[in-house]
Amino acid sequence: MVVAEATFMIERSGGVVAEAAIFRRLPTLRRFVVESSHAGCSTLRILTRMTTPVPTRFTDEELALIDQLVDHGVADSRSAVIRRGVHQLADSVHRAQVGEAIATSYRALPQTPEDNELAMANAIAMTEAEPW
Repeated sequence: MVVAEATFMIERSGGVVAEAAIFRRLPTLRRFVVESSHAGCSTLRILTRMTTPVPTRFTDEELALIDQLVDHGVADSRSAVIRRGVHQLADSVHRAQVGEAIATSYRALPQTPEDNELAMANAIAMTEAEPW
């Protein structure tokens, strides 16, 4: 299925420039394939990093904070700072969900004194087995 046709230039080593042609989307892979040809050769490349612009409004204070992060070397650009923030937020939410699932399972089936004794015995055995 052809999603879009585009012509763009690819800079190659030695200053040779090739023209690339058709984008095809592979829905199962969720990646884009580029067909390019140069000097009679045809190659396929999979682009794993296609981005989509998302219009977002920031206050002057938020932009100043983003610029400070760029200036401090946290990322190379404003976009990279925002992407990094999204990834950190997603990681934080995922960790909170996993933590809640663990806490819920312990509330549903709390540890017994026998569990604690078994855990202590295993810890002692593993410590004694170390070649300190």
